[in-house]
Amino acid sequence: RAIPLLERALRDDPSSAVRGLLAAAWRAAGDLDRTEAVLREAGTNGLPLARVLLEQAVARLLWPNAPTVASRRNVEGAERRAIESIRLLEGDRSAGAPDWLAVAYATNALARRDPEAVVAVVDDARSRPCDPEAIAWLEVLLALARPEGQDEAIARALALRPDGAPALVLCATRRMARGDPAGARADLDQAIRAAPRLGAAYFV
Repeated sequence: RAIPLLERALRDDPSSAVRGLLAAAWRAAGDLDRTEAVLREAGTNGLPLARVLLEQAVARLLWPNAPTVASRRNVEGAERRAIESIRLLEGDRSAGAPDWLAVAYATNALARRDPEAVVAVVDDARSRPCDPEAIAWLEVLLALARPEGQDEAIARALALRPDGAPALVLCATRRMARGDPAGARADLDQAIRAAPRLGAAYFV
């Protein structure tokens, strides 16, 4: 309901404040592509745009890594977004930017299929005070990078962010592998409520 009102308000007042509210509304609706578009139109850089790009990248990396054209495009898109996020965050001095820069480095490493680099970034982030939400994203990337210890990484991610859709999708995948379709369905339902446009949640 808020989105049409904000879009009308934007026509009368194309200020960055209205664009910021519209971007937040699209993000709450789970539409990261429109969130990105509004942030770019507003000239927003740094951490706000980088976080949206990283969420898009991780969403692409959740898809099965079969050697298909679509899968390669997902990985290439994830790497492109991770690289842009690194560029945005390396020049950002705001609070939290270094923690999300670690997420960007780990995302880029995963897209390049370098699991050891992902592990190194996660270990470094754990060794210092870090934004818990950034750590939750890093645990998801660790679970994707390293099959051994995957259950533990997913559990740590969900402990920090119980409604984290990527972690819930991974948890559902593990439940299906163990023969627990009911548990997997509950995880996926929760993931879809949190991120209704996360495609991987519909294909476990």
